Amino acid sequence: MKYADRITYGNIAYDLGRVRPEYEVPQRERIQKQREEAAVEAKSVSRARAQEKQGISLFSVVGFVVIAIMMVFIVLGNLQLTEISYSMKETRARIAELEMEREQLEVKYETAFNLNELRTYAIDTLGMTEATVTQTISLGNVKEDKAVILDNGAASESMISKVSSFLTSLLEYFR
Repeated sequence: MKYADRITYGNIAYDLGRVRPEYEVPQRERIQKQREEAAVEAKSVSRARAQEKQGISLFSVVGFVVIAIMMVFIVLGNLQLTEISYSMKETRARIAELEMEREQLEVKYETAFNLNELRTYAIDTLGMTEATVTQTISLGNVKEDKAVILDNGAASESMISKVSSFLTSLLEYFR
């Protein structure tokens, strides 16, 4: 026999709700109690499953590995980019130095072949004299250039003979 959970003051003989037999429990309360029991049981089952299954999924492990590999590649790529940019700066500096050296050498080259300086050097230092008209020699071609037309009859050749000679030369080429 169940006793009511509430307190009664006075005579308990008149408290009809004090004892409720099981068959008198209203349907709503019984359904609500079953739902609560099912929820408590589901929570305990899910807790038990969670405690049993504390492993790490394969998908998350693969994801972390892929992310780590990608991060390594990014770091290596940035390292190579930095190295290339540094070597490019060095190369540009070297190109600028070589350009300045080339300009200086061009100036020296242009001043080295000053004809007036060469003439004075040859006359004063080497003791040379200028050549007279009788000492000069002219080099040149004694024969005149001529153009000769070899054959005037080639224009009168027929079209058929031209085609046949072309085909003959073509066949000889492939033999």
